[in-house]
Amino acid sequence: AVVSTQSTGVIVAVFIPFGLPSLISLVSAVAQVWQIFHRSRTVCKAMEKAQKRNTKMSETIILLTSVFFVCNTGYLAVTVLNNLNVINYENNYNDYIFLLLASNHLLYLNSFLTPVILILRGSSMMEFVRGRVGLESVRQRKSNANNQRSSDLSQFKTNGVTQV
Repeated sequence: AVVSTQSTGVIVAVFIPFGLPSLISLVSAVAQVWQIFHRSRTVCKAMEKAQKRNTKMSETIILLTSVFFVCNTGYLAVTVLNNLNVINYENNYNDYIFLLLASNHLLYLNSFLTPVILILRGSSMMEFVRGRVGLESVRQRKSNANNQRSSDLSQFKTNGVTQV
């Protein structure tokens, strides 16, 4: 069986930059899922806390990998079908253009969702974003309230001592 020049060109131009990363991300996601569900349970409380943290990190990695895989594979499928002339655009040109635009926007969707997932899943990242946006975090509000109570209490004690 001889592979046509067009098929070879599609493999080199499309599969290597888009298909290979999708395949690697799928294998990575499967490995992460296997690691999460087949780990032995620990007895020690410190180990249990570390295990919860590792599980949260693994879940974040799985989310990122899944978003990348879905978006990249959708783009790859449309690109391959287009390059192999499988999609007949002569009859439905508007649908063809919509399909190409939608597949291209999958890459933008991936770029948008990655930082959103990282911000929503990571507490330190969320604190950083809140600080940059100018929103006071819950921790800061509690800390400020505690500091205010402490200063009020010390001022009350100081005033009470001087009056005695």
